[in-house]
Amino acid sequence: MKNHIAEHIIRRALLCFLAACLLSVASLTVSSTMSQRVAHAVQGGWCANIPATPNYLKSRRAKDAIAAINHARRFEHLRPLRLPRDFYRLKAAQQQFVLVNLERTDRGLRPLTTSSALMTMARSYSRQLSRQHFFSHTSPTSGTLAQRLNMNRAIAGHYSLAEENLAGNPVGGVGPIYEYMYNDVSEHCGHRANILQPGVTLVGIGVVSDKRYGSISAQEFLALRAGVRALA
Repeated sequence: MKNHIAEHIIRRALLCFLAACLLSVASLTVSSTMSQRVAHAVQGGWCANIPATPNYLKSRRAKDAIAAINHARRFEHLRPLRLPRDFYRLKAAQQQFVLVNLERTDRGLRPLTTSSALMTMARSYSRQLSRQHFFSHTSPTSGTLAQRLNMNRAIAGHYSLAEENLAGNPVGGVGPIYEYMYNDVSEHCGHRANILQPGVTLVGIGVVSDKRYGSISAQEFLALRAGVRALA
């Protein structure tokens, strides 16, 4: 009888111990998953398609595109964009540069700077997309993004990370930012992740008029290698 009771107590103790171990493993798994989600969110992992309100694609007005961005930002509890007074007089590429940095800094990320070499590369590629009538990150004449970067003497060997966003949009300055940030589920929000990538420090933006889309823009993002302070 005593042996039976002892065995019963030992069995219950073992079950309790195993349950505690499983609970510990489960809590570690949940914590790990949560930390990964937090890290992913910092890099732009929040991903949704928000209908443009107002429909700037119909009106083709930059002010409507800004209003649509501000409407979408409410879902992330972000304040309306604080635009410079001369914003609507800026060129399309300059407008995108302002908006990229506002989207970053409003989420606690550092603003990006630019360089003449990267701006020239972005303008050249957006022009190539329009003139050669293709839309891809791989050019039939100049190759992949990495190949294009490495053909540029001012850039080759100076970067550790490179990303590229392309867009065709009738509202060249503001429209692509809306599509990248708030209507990018079909691209797994990769464009948004590029804009909100903490590691990049430079961006070059080129925008050209285009008969098919209204405009074509290219955004080239770079992180410089350790020891490299700036591009030419």
